Amino acid sequence: MAIADAVDRYRRLSPRARRALWAALAAEAALIAVTERDIHRRPAARIRGPKPLWRLFATQNLVGPAAYYALGRR
Repeated sequence: MAIADAVDRYRRLSPRARRALWAALAAEAALIAVTERDIHRRPAARIRGPKPLWRLFATQNLVGPAAYYALGRR
């Protein structure tokens, strides 16, 4: 039922709200992709903590990439 409720709520959004939602999703996906690329290219010695942990954490909404850029890089 949760998926049906979400679909119903999406259908009730105005066209402007739908565009804003898709723009936010695209921006989040781009930020995650840039963060993953940075983790891949940066030497492990220049990252605080293990790379696999930051890779996992970087996929968590906006908090993960923000934490990586604020705390994870040396």
